[in-house]
This record gives sequence, structure tokens and C-alpha cells, in this order.
Amino acid sequence: NQSGVSSGGVIGTKNIILVGVNRIDYSKAVSFGSFYIKGKDVYKRDVVLYSVDKASLDVIENKYTDYKKEKNITYTAPKPVKIDDTRIMLIWNKLNKKSGKSELQYLMTDENGIGLSEIKTVEGMKIADESLTVYNNKVVWSEYRNGRLVLNSIPLD
Repeated sequence: NQSGVSSGGVIGTKNIILVGVNRIDYSKAVSFGSFYIKGKDVYKRDVVLYSVDKASLDVIENKYTDYKKEKNITYTAPKPVKIDDTRIMLIWNKLNKKSGKSELQYLMTDENGIGLSEIKTVEGMKIADESLTVYNNKVVWSEYRNGRLVLNSIPLD
């Protein structure tokens, strides 16, 4: 999309609304049109989880990646998954634009969107538009790979 932001999902906790997005570095964009964004690195995006306080509507930005640290890297829009009342898993794909390689990455946050773990990487899995769910102490989703339905999971322990 030409806004420079794509949403991976929205979930609510007791006091906070969490919005998982990937976004460009707006300081590098020089102009926006109906079908384009002009500027340096405008097609590279970082993973951000916005925390919106339900009472005050104050917004806190929690940025979890930095595409500038690695050449040819961008990230898909992260999907938040509510594990319980105090933990959220945020899942996305790390993409190498040059090689085409994709790796699944995730981390745990608290109910306010503050990171509780380091980013973990899993090769051989990816997410797209699938719905993710918690089942049997795992985050589970389906993926079509080589014409076959595959169930992926990440253990919660």
C-alpha cells in the first residue's frame, strides 16, 4: 500500500489496544502518490507494535526490528496472538529481497506491548494471511506449501 504502513492485526487487552504493523522510515520518503512512494529504502519496512491506551488514547511505539542493520532485508506486517491475559506473541516474516529467502521470526510481549523475550528465528516456516490460534500450548496456523496444506506450530514453553 502507498501509505507506507501495513497492518498485521489488532488485539485488545484489559487496558490497551495493540496494533501490529510494518512501516517505512518516513524520514527517507520524499513524496507520496496514488501508486508510489518516492525516496530511499521506501520499500523496506520494520516491525512495530503500537500500544494505544483505551482510557487516554495515548500511543506508544514499540519498534522491534531495524532493516538498516542488514542489507536487502525487510519485514512483513506482524500478527499479534493473544496467549493469555498477560502475554502476546508477535509473529512476522524476515525477507531477504536479494536472495528471496524468508525466515519466520517472533517474540513475546506483555499485555502492554513491551518485549519479554529476544526475537527468535525459525527457518522453513512462514505466515501469510492465515489466522493463528492457540491450541494445546502452541501457536498454530496453516500454510500452503508446494500444493499441500501444512500445519505449523510454535511451542509456548
